[in-house]
Amino acid sequence: LVVILVAGGARMLHSHNNGRPAAYSPQDRRRSVMVLPFENSSDDPAQEGIAAGITADVMTDIVAQDPDVPLVRGPSVAAYRGKTIDLRAIARDQDVHFVLIGNARRQDGHLIVSVTLYQTEDERAVWSRRYDGPERPDLWKVVVQSIVANTGNQTTDFEASRAMREHPDSLDKRDLILAAYAGTWAQVSKEKYLERAALAERALALDPNYVQALIIDA
Repeated sequence: LVVILVAGGARMLHSHNNGRPAAYSPQDRRRSVMVLPFENSSDDPAQEGIAAGITADVMTDIVAQDPDVPLVRGPSVAAYRGKTIDLRAIARDQDVHFVLIGNARRQDGHLIVSVTLYQTEDERAVWSRRYDGPERPDLWKVVVQSIVANTGNQTTDFEASRAMREHPDSLDKRDLILAAYAGTWAQVSKEKYLERAALAERALALDPNYVQALIIDA
């Protein structure tokens, strides 16, 4: 009898969510990202440490900014060093929605970093930038912070758009909070804040203890 009830409950939950994984569960891959090892874009093997350092700092800061982001790390990342990139294969093997690819070098007193963020659904670049500035004590940190911030903005916007497109009538609490934050980096207005508050209220109706929605509501 217990097994039947549990199975029935599972079927009900599955039906309610239209087969989508529960928010923040290990199966929830929204905003999942893999930072591939940055390439050394110079001819100097001694600069390998620059590319490796940028890679490590970007990964560290992504988790520091949002611990809920599913980030592929460790040997799974190192295995792709120097290999031809197949985004569809990475999406399949690593179960990620986004892949960050870049290169770095020092040249003539400048730190030069190029980076592109791809979404794996149709292998399209959603953001790209080239940093080129004279070396100064804080430049490395500024570049890393910019990469991480833009990655966060673009993954949030993309996942919010996907949710609105694929299941606008059955948004869960994470869909709603992603929609609340989408575009906030570009829009600062009373209307946007009211829209965010309304989305937070909808998320709280689903989960009154949802911390991210409580923060916005406050």
